[in-house]
Amino acid sequence: MTPSRIMLFWGLGGLAIFVILALLPWVNPGLLVHFHSFSALILVFLTGSLWLPAVTHEDRHVPAITLAMILFLLAWVSFYLPLWLAVLVLVPAYPVLWWQERRWFGRAQPLDYRNLRTLLTWTVTALHILALAAVI
Repeated sequence: MTPSRIMLFWGLGGLAIFVILALLPWVNPGLLVHFHSFSALILVFLTGSLWLPAVTHEDRHVPAITLAMILFLLAWVSFYLPLWLAVLVLVPAYPVLWWQERRWFGRAQPLDYRNLRTLLTWTVTALHILALAAVI
């Protein structure tokens, strides 16, 4: 399997989990906790997309490393917030990460990666709103 297909497989697989978890609060609002947990963990995982390009950059790209740490802390702190607020604070995190990753390192990224990240980012952002709508 090519790297592009592997990336597509895992990206869409993760998205399928997001879709299922975003629909669960419509059945039982208490299940929003599972959506939040998965989202926070995926956000922390995605902050790693800034580390490699940042540390291999000539000046170690301090803004990228700083953003990665801020998003990591945001995901961690979200576990101590009321559940609806925890999900709400994660909504802008995905687009911010996508935008900055693209702005700082986009030219060095393969086109298929950029396209997949765009699809996943905006779909996941919409799924946050869908999950929140079930409990607000």
